[in-house]
Amino acid sequence: MKKTFFLALILSSFLLSSCGQKEELVKKYFNTVAVESGSISEGNSYVWYTDSFDTIMLSAKMWWKVVSINKEVGDKVVPSEEVAMLDWSEAKTWYNSRENIITQLQILKSSTSDTFDKQIMAAGEKVKQVQNGIDMASIGISWTTTWLLDVQNITREQLKTVQTQIAQAKTGLETAKLNLANNQDSLDQKKSDIYNNSKNAISNANNLAVWLIDFLDNFYWVTTANKYKNDSFEVYIWAKNTQTKTDAENELRTLISKYNSAKNLPLDTNENIEKALNTYNSLFSWDIRTLLKNTYSVLENSISSSSFPDSAINAYKTQTNTLQANLEQVILTVQWNYFLGLKWSIDSISSFKKESKNGIDMLQKQVALAEKWIDTLNQTYKQYEAMRAGQITDISTKKQVSNSQKSLAQNQLWEALASIEALKQQKISSLKQIDAQIAQVQWGQNDASVMIDNAKVISPINWVVIKKMAEVGQVVGWGMPLLVVATDSDIKIMISIPDDVKQNTFIWDKVKVEIEWHDKQVDWIITNILPTLDPVTKKTQVEIKVLNPENKIKIWSYAKVYLADSKASEKTGLVIPNKAIVSDMLIPGVYILTADKKAKFTNIKILKQNDNFSLIEWLKLWDKIITDWKENVFDGEILQ
Repeated sequence: MKKTFFLALILSSFLLSSCGQKEELVKKYFNTVAVESGSISEGNSYVWYTDSFDTIMLSAKMWWKVVSINKEVGDKVVPSEEVAMLDWSEAKTWYNSRENIITQLQILKSSTSDTFDKQIMAAGEKVKQVQNGIDMASIGISWTTTWLLDVQNITREQLKTVQTQIAQAKTGLETAKLNLANNQDSLDQKKSDIYNNSKNAISNANNLAVWLIDFLDNFYWVTTANKYKNDSFEVYIWAKNTQTKTDAENELRTLISKYNSAKNLPLDTNENIEKALNTYNSLFSWDIRTLLKNTYSVLENSISSSSFPDSAINAYKTQTNTLQANLEQVILTVQWNYFLGLKWSIDSISSFKKESKNGIDMLQKQVALAEKWIDTLNQTYKQYEAMRAGQITDISTKKQVSNSQKSLAQNQLWEALASIEALKQQKISSLKQIDAQIAQVQWGQNDASVMIDNAKVISPINWVVIKKMAEVGQVVGWGMPLLVVATDSDIKIMISIPDDVKQNTFIWDKVKVEIEWHDKQVDWIITNILPTLDPVTKKTQVEIKVLNPENKIKIWSYAKVYLADSKASEKTGLVIPNKAIVSDMLIPGVYILTADKKAKFTNIKILKQNDNFSLIEWLKLWDKIITDWKENVFDGEILQ
């Protein structure tokens, strides 16, 4: 309405300033043509953009930050080419920490094997000693005294070995606890990043809501901020159905009330941030979507007037449809600069809670395993102490009972053989336990290796980049698209035609196509006509295939399609060239050169139009109208 008022004010000022002034003859260049009777073909042309027949998305495989994107829109990609890289530093740290643990476990395995080998060797020596005792039973107490000293030395070394193992196990326990603490710090930072990004998503959602409310309020003026802005056309809005406008105004008031409640929610806690995300998501998913749909219904029930013409109604309807379509994409995706991530933030918070619990549980299990291993070693130490005491007592008894030395030595021989077998079994069991730990750590290391490989985004095909959906530094989730690539060897143009045109349009019909940056028209064919009408526009989608073997035509190029004139109908009446029409005003018109050489502006009604001529009313046959240089002519001016 502002444009109309400003234009009327300028015209009024110009007319007032012209009153009372003497007319002066100014020599100007101009050409005229006479209004003739004739007919024009009612040709059909449609404008849209070129599109691809097939697209794929090159997406992230992990939740990481983008560190590089090697391709821009329009670049070619080839199979196995690295097009983007995610931040894999965390996975590398995890890989190295698993490598260090594996090294420590391998050292532990080697030392454990050596210890058991020494014990088995010592037990073998004990067998020899027992056999010697059987053979040399007569040696008596002097030999048993020496043997007692040997046993004491052997068992002392066993206890020292177990003490060393306990110290190593305690070191492993401290390492597991340190990993648990470091992982907690990393999770805390990740949590902070997610909730900070959520605040940005809430801020973007708030800005979009403010814009949409202001746009709708300019139409309904339910607030004092936009009052009186629709005075000139308000009465025409509810002309067919007053209830539609009343319902829409009530819905806008409800929307504003809910928005005011949402924007006043403090973002001082994570619980409030989650509440705000869900509140704004509900606001966009239901209230704003419903109001835009009902606004379109209001426009459908409006009538046109000089202050609210069909062009204005159609413009509002187009903008409302566009907002509805964009809103659907806003709610479902995260690729829009002005509304990044309400749904993504909600999903990120949910995923983080699950992942953080799993990571902490795994590290806590590692700590518990290390503590259990220490308990096992302590029990082994106590067993060795008990074994040592028993052997000393046994040898002392042999000292005292020399007469039964041979019998006792025979018993010791069987004990020594059983001890060797037990040590072998203990060695096998201990090494299996360490191997199991190594395998478990290697499993985690393999996961880290897979994560490092997943940080690379690789192209599987030889296509062209048509859309860039992420930037360097952006945190992306699993499956989030980074680039969209498409085939451009064959491209298509989709146009919408009304039902009356569809009746004379068929698959394999030839059409003429003009594409921006290409000088000449080309002939292509219609490859598909959708069987159903669009319920909103009442038009049918038509697909036109354009061959592009040299890839000269770019996707998203502006294109104009002309349906064949042989199917167009002809109308008869007054015909004028299009270049004579003045279209700056709300109603089209022409300048008539009168018999007294005055330029007289006269409105016309356009019945039909093609690229060069228009079929019109409100003029008379043979009226002279100005064609070239009409831009320098004023109404009422005398021309030479």
